[in-house]
Amino acid sequence: MTEFKPITYENIREVEAYFHKDKSGFCDFTPFVLLMWQKMFKTEYAKGDSVLYLRYRMNGKNYYALLCERVEDALAPLKELEPVLNLTLVCDNGLRLLEGIEKNITAETDEGWWDYVYSHESLATLKGKKYAGQRNHINKFEALCPDWKYERINADNIGYVAEFFDKIYEPTGDETHDFEGEMVKEYLNNFSSLPMLGGFVTAGGKITSFAIGEILSDTLFVHVEKADREIHGSYPIIVREFARDNPANLVNREEDMGIEGLRTSKLSYHPERLLKKYNVEIR
Repeated sequence: MTEFKPITYENIREVEAYFHKDKSGFCDFTPFVLLMWQKMFKTEYAKGDSVLYLRYRMNGKNYYALLCERVEDALAPLKELEPVLNLTLVCDNGLRLLEGIEKNITAETDEGWWDYVYSHESLATLKGKKYAGQRNHINKFEALCPDWKYERINADNIGYVAEFFDKIYEPTGDETHDFEGEMVKEYLNNFSSLPMLGGFVTAGGKITSFAIGEILSDTLFVHVEKADREIHGSYPIIVREFARDNPANLVNREEDMGIEGLRTSKLSYHPERLLKKYNVEIR
């Protein structure tokens, strides 16, 4: 195993190939998410034989995530580093595997971590009775803003998107929320350093909402969705338009972070499944 070193904009492409092989589907194993949260979790990586190790600092402890095909082989080097080994971002299949090869383990999960995964076709079309509410909101938006249009984010217009986010962003005092906001600002101000898929909706020549994401394997990961809440329907229309503009089989709209309103909203789009994530302690 190589020595651990911090994840940076300069070396993220060095490890990206591992993300395309990942079977969990977690948003955490994407370049954007790793870079966005690197400062909070002091995220580092090391490479072994056919394995990528990720190390996070949380609650005063080291936690490790593994991207590999044979977990049993990947564990040995970590056990030499840690008398009590803490793993994070373990999927259902990974947990079952660990329970079969380790005698003394405990696992915990938190619904606020789970990823919401949707059918791409459902979000791009919003067809059927279950999406009547979203269609009604969009219809009202289109009636109020008949000149609306969708555009892709590029180097020429990213400044306008950054200005829009500055306008709508309000710190709340919650550490996670405020950190995310500052990292979104940092990304928007350094757009060319990590090219992403992005789009925004305008009405009357002014931005009403935007989204940023990337496609890995067969999934569109939507990392950022922001809208002016004062404009009716501004969220549903960016959800639909961003999906329409970026075809994939699935859409991962990430976690709700335990925020009740966000959970209600994400459930209202009828996810196909929720991806559970576990922390596992091995003694």
